[in-house]
Amino acid sequence: MNAFPKSLNVIIAEDHSFLRAGLKSVLQSSLAYEVHIKEIATAQQLLVELRRSSYDLLILDLELPDTTGLDLLEQVKQKYPQLKVIVLTMIDSRMIFLQAMQLQVDAYVIKSDNVNFFPQVVEQVMFKNEFYCSMDLLKHIRQQEATFTQKEQVVMQGLGKGYSVMEIAQEMSLSPRTIEYYIGKLKSKLGQRDQSQLIRYIRENYM
Repeated sequence: MNAFPKSLNVIIAEDHSFLRAGLKSVLQSSLAYEVHIKEIATAQQLLVELRRSSYDLLILDLELPDTTGLDLLEQVKQKYPQLKVIVLTMIDSRMIFLQAMQLQVDAYVIKSDNVNFFPQVVEQVMFKNEFYCSMDLLKHIRQQEATFTQKEQVVMQGLGKGYSVMEIAQEMSLSPRTIEYYIGKLKSKLGQRDQSQLIRYIRENYM
């Protein structure tokens, strides 16, 4: 866990001014350190500002008027790999969510979520280095892929019990690469980006 800073530099890329104002207000009033916020309404303005100044966190709307959201996210992540990115969007598509995860987004938040919860999301991403996803989106994804194959269930149980990939492979008489494949499928179905979060989620919900 990272120590809390004295200040945090945030850039909000969102074309609705009322939402930017709401985020700015709740972040500056709720976090226990100084928060400097720059508001941006277009992708072009965002790219110019990122070249001009250094930021700790980007809050990014995937539906800015002058770009395709995932293309912009990929460009930002390639040029500024240390920049934390929270996607804030109305898009609850499983495909878009998984593509955003592949681009190493740090959080995926649906705009219908209560904005007062946003400071907790920021601290989880910035100082715990943990991925966050809106619960409503996770429920939506699980409804789309609610079933598991028999082998996926065995892998889930092994992970939940603390077994290593090698131990699960030996138990199932499969190669470690095959077990990694099943783990990838489980991360996709359960909306978890890395293995440690997957294991924790399995223990909390399936054990």
